[in-house]
Amino acid sequence: EREGGIALWLNASSNGSNTQFVTTLLNKGDVFEGALNFDSTYVQAGPVMEQLLTEALGGDFLINSFQAIIAHQHNFPQALHQDDIGSAPYRHPEAPLLVTAMFMLD
Repeated sequence: EREGGIALWLNASSNGSNTQFVTTLLNKGDVFEGALNFDSTYVQAGPVMEQLLTEALGGDFLINSFQAIIAHQHNFPQALHQDDIGSAPYRHPEAPLLVTAMFMLD
């Protein structure tokens, strides 16, 4: 996507940003479908992640976003933060509405 000039960048352009977003990962290969299904062939701790999400959200949780965020060389570090887009004003510590699961790829 970057080479094709269609990459999506933080702040909507590559000018001044080294953070690239890659959306619709499910369309980009079997490895991403395996990750989305918590298949241990593709994600070593997949079943553990699925169990944690089930315990936090219940068995019928919905995955509503599956994207990659690429921090290229010389990128600014991102502070630890809580994603809460879409959950306000319903935030409650005992009943989470949103959980972010991250996979580190090499």
